[in-house]
Amino acid sequence: MFHSETVIVQGLAEIRAIFRGKQRVVLRSTPGAGLFAGAGWWRALIAAAEAEFPGRIEADILDCADAPGQAMAALRAGCRHVALDRACPAWNAVAGAAEACGAILLA
Repeated sequence: MFHSETVIVQGLAEIRAIFRGKQRVVLRSTPGAGLFAGAGWWRALIAAAEAEFPGRIEADILDCADAPGQAMAALRAGCRHVALDRACPAWNAVAGAAEACGAILLA
């Protein structure tokens, strides 16, 4: 799906360190970050990273663990790639919402 290495990140300082050694990456939040930090934090972090490193982020993925409500909030906030536990009973509903808004739901 992606052509670049996927790197799990927690903040901008970490992203800066990553881009010292890599040209292009997929940024993924820490597991469950959608629950404790939220989609707003993730979108702000990615916007700051994109401003500082334009064109070097292939994609960004917010991990919402097993929380379908947080995954839906991430889609509403504009996240294009959201991770959700495949065993979540609401997987199909969230997958349908992701498809409807042109986003991708990842397990």
